[in-house]
Amino acid sequence: MELKFNCKHCDAEIFSKFLKVGEEAKCKSCGKTTIVPDDAEVVSEPQIKEEHTISDVFNELKSKPLIIQNNDEKPKSKYPALKTISSIYKFLAWLVSIGAIIGIIFGIELPAGHGEGNVAGTSLIIYSLVAGFFGVITLLAISEVIKLFIDIEYNTRNKKL
Repeated sequence: MELKFNCKHCDAEIFSKFLKVGEEAKCKSCGKTTIVPDDAEVVSEPQIKEEHTISDVFNELKSKPLIIQNNDEKPKSKYPALKTISSIYKFLAWLVSIGAIIGIIFGIELPAGHGEGNVAGTSLIIYSLVAGFFGVITLLAISEVIKLFIDIEYNTRNKKL
């Protein structure tokens, strides 16, 4: 059931789908609140347009100017602990890559006097390549994800439509 009545401040028509007589309604024209009167007219066909359809939101966004922040400003240093953790992960990635290179070199230089030396050296080289590759990629990815979250937070905090 939809009620139709006039605002007591600006006399604009107000349509209310969910309010009852005696409740407060906010006028879209003047922005003031008014009480739904006893003589509010019951409207059988809905007069209220469904709000916030996709096309309405899109048209509203098109009509508003986009406010772009001045990029000359240096962003405030926020979340220094996360930046430090990101740097630590990047440093650990470098350590893992150095360890993998040392493992490869040691696997090449392993004494080949016995048959076991060739198998152990080859195994060490393969292990160093695989573990080093995945270790470095994983640590760098974690570091970049932390930076990404910081950047997303910065953008959502500073961008205004």
